[in-house]
Amino acid sequence: MKKRQQDTGHAIAGRAFVAALITLTICLTSALTASAQGRSDDLTTVEHYYNKHQLGVRLGGWANLGDSPIDSVGVDENAFYIADIADANFYLEAYAGYRFGRALIGEFSVGIVSRGDLTFRDTFSRETFFGSLLVYPILAKAKIFPMGGISGKLHPYLMVGGGAYYARHDVQIVTSSGYVYRDFQEASKTKFSYVVGGGFDWPLASMLALDFNAQYMPIDFSEQFISIQDYSSVTITAGIKYLFATKTQKR
Repeated sequence: MKKRQQDTGHAIAGRAFVAALITLTICLTSALTASAQGRSDDLTTVEHYYNKHQLGVRLGGWANLGDSPIDSVGVDENAFYIADIADANFYLEAYAGYRFGRALIGEFSVGIVSRGDLTFRDTFSRETFFGSLLVYPILAKAKIFPMGGISGKLHPYLMVGGGAYYARHDVQIVTSSGYVYRDFQEASKTKFSYVVGGGFDWPLASMLALDFNAQYMPIDFSEQFISIQDYSSVTITAGIKYLFATKTQKR
């Protein structure tokens, strides 16, 4: 019953997040459309923005919407994990965007977040393994600009896509031997799921723009990983991007 209530709560939170994004985008669209009427913007910067691909990086926060591992997780009678997992941490994402038109960009991104520290203790061999629990979202997305073609300083967008969420317990230190063997006492899980989000771009010059972004990532593994299945999250980031054109694009 408790698990079902948690799943229902996460589903409601996800729908509320999407609804809030849509509402925010509509409000921004209305406000910016009104401000654009009868006003002249920097058309050169805008046209450069609409005709260029993107390459950038985002940095911000990862907020946990799923479960949190308990402090001590037993593996068997001879081994257990000690978990120090945070509900929030820094999130870093690098991405490349290919512009298909004024209203559509295809984006590929790779992100990384450390959920916290994990210690694996083997009481039989008396070895202790110190490491981190890392999550890597590897995603393909479509960025849809409802105001494509309208001159303005801010360009709001909706984002939808999917891909692989790869979670891994990496080992950095082993106390007894001093050596770290690849995949030794490490563990990993992969989940294929969707992502939804939104934000806005803010072109500063013909080759430079800022990016403000929020994403909802539902990550529910098929079985427990370090005692829990649900690693769902929201990320809120700010970034900077380089705008570039191919030789065949209009400049």
